[in-house]
Amino acid sequence: MTSIRSVLGLAAALSLATVVAAVDSPARERGARGGRAPAAGSAHREVTRTGPNGGSRTSTNDSTWQRSDGHAIRDSTHTGSGGRTATSHSETTRTENGYTREKTRMGPDGGVTTRSATGSYDPATRTWAREGTTTGPDGNTVTDAHTTTHTGTTYTRTDSVTGPDGKTATRESTTTITSGTPAAVPALPPADVPPAQ
Repeated sequence: MTSIRSVLGLAAALSLATVVAAVDSPARERGARGGRAPAAGSAHREVTRTGPNGGSRTSTNDSTWQRSDGHAIRDSTHTGSGGRTATSHSETTRTENGYTREKTRMGPDGGVTTRSATGSYDPATRTWAREGTTTGPDGNTVTDAHTTTHTGTTYTRTDSVTGPDGKTATRESTTTITSGTPAAVPALPPADVPPAQ
């Protein structure tokens, strides 16, 4: 089951640089390609990890996706080094100012985890807000909420996670760009959210 500490740790890893790059990447990527992201496709990734004693493990991940009319579907299968597999299915829909996403993951033991999430951007306050609920195979739920606000050269981020026991952990951070030009936070959803038609 996802712990509060691990979720907040993930939130910490997705720091300012990631937030700024991620929200600006869809427009940049589409511009570099001269248009929209591919409407459909597939990808195969293979990762080999070698330890200090020379032992190695290889895992693979296969994904397919489809995008159309403000809707995206992605299916993935991850195969670990022992041949055990996990699958996931997600559907993302573009809304007027953000997105909604439903994701289901089945682990190698057959346990199912679901996640419902929404994201929205308020251009008046230049704030991204995301929230979601994750339900594990045991029925326990974890809810999380994240906001990122851009004011001039300052980015303020707030994260909160509430565990199955009802206890909430929060994290707040403020980053100020001291040199260079900060990227504007655009009114765009994450890269895998399709444009509304």
